[in-house]
Amino acid sequence: MSISFTDDQNSALVLFHNGACIFLSGGGGTGKTMIVKEMISRAEAEGRQVAVAASTGLAASLIPGGRTIHSLLQVYPKMDFNSVDFAEKIKYIENIDILFIDEVSMLGKRFIPYLYNCLEAADKKIQLIMIGDFFQLPPVNDDYAFKSPYWKLLRLEPCILHQVIRQKDEEMIRNLNRLKYGDPECIRYFMDHSSPSAFDDHITICAKNDSVKRINQMKLEQLKGTEYTYIAQSPEGPSDNDFPGENKLVIKEGARVMATVNDKDFINGSLGTITNLQCDSIDVLFDSGKEVRLYRHSFESNKVDRYGRRAVVFQFPIRLAYAITIHKSQGQSFDYVNIDGASCFAPGQLYVAVSRAKSIEHIHFTSPITKDSIISDASVNQFYRNIEMKAFISGTKKAAGF
Repeated sequence: MSISFTDDQNSALVLFHNGACIFLSGGGGTGKTMIVKEMISRAEAEGRQVAVAASTGLAASLIPGGRTIHSLLQVYPKMDFNSVDFAEKIKYIENIDILFIDEVSMLGKRFIPYLYNCLEAADKKIQLIMIGDFFQLPPVNDDYAFKSPYWKLLRLEPCILHQVIRQKDEEMIRNLNRLKYGDPECIRYFMDHSSPSAFDDHITICAKNDSVKRINQMKLEQLKGTEYTYIAQSPEGPSDNDFPGENKLVIKEGARVMATVNDKDFINGSLGTITNLQCDSIDVLFDSGKEVRLYRHSFESNKVDRYGRRAVVFQFPIRLAYAITIHKSQGQSFDYVNIDGASCFAPGQLYVAVSRAKSIEHIHFTSPITKDSIISDASVNQFYRNIEMKAFISGTKKAAGF
């Protein structure tokens, strides 16, 4: 079965085949992951060596074969970048032809010089594909990657996907765009057209961890039966919980859960219900109708082991899913969703949450959203306006024959 791509996606494929280094961007639901998977598939079919990475473990798990860029390039917490031997670091990617890095909005400004120097140390040119949307969640305790002077030195060709695939309603798409740029005019539309009633059997997206824990605990306590606790295991001792799973997984039969990895029977973000619990296995009936027996999965942690390598954590690849944070919803799509939008406190949070839904009628806001909930970053707005302006000028010159 052939896949139909948008004009923007086809333009990205042309740039890719021409060997360009690319910054692939676009709003939520424009098909960034879809086109990246196509690029990877075509490159591998041509016999090219590919490495797939992302800024976080959660993002990395959304793409088959993905790992964190920090793991790939052997970057450790509190590392002194000024004393790095880049000729030594390049050995981790010296055999690859193409490097994909997803969710660059969360990568951070401080990492870009490190990445540039790694690539410069290589004996051959490595084609770099950076994917992400700076309108979405910003980096933690850092500034945006594009603010680094080394960003321009990467010589990335911008390719912005405009056509939204996830949502079909043109009015919703227009108001999502307003929300993206921080325009409060979208509030009336979202409040007037969303569902006034909560979707009791569906997920709630929250801005704060405390709200997620409260909802999940309340729902779990309402279930009858025995409570099981599964502690993440690691040769290096207690986990730091910085992996796509739960350090302490507390569940019961009947609990709603979400998968945190890709597998042949489900994907990261698949929702399901616990049907059986054992000491060494957990049975989940996914909403697709497939019942799967799960065992502990090996995750990569940000904790460094005694040999300077990132520690491995063993835990069941699920988490309670009555509620999740906006951060953990990034990259997901939901048919029905409840959103705690009034608690948003950072740029892009509300935009990420709302753009997870396929239709406005299948969103319920747990409390009215206000102007204070709609936060955008002026530097991000300007960054994209500059890209669009350069594309317009370039297109005008080509049309005029220059």
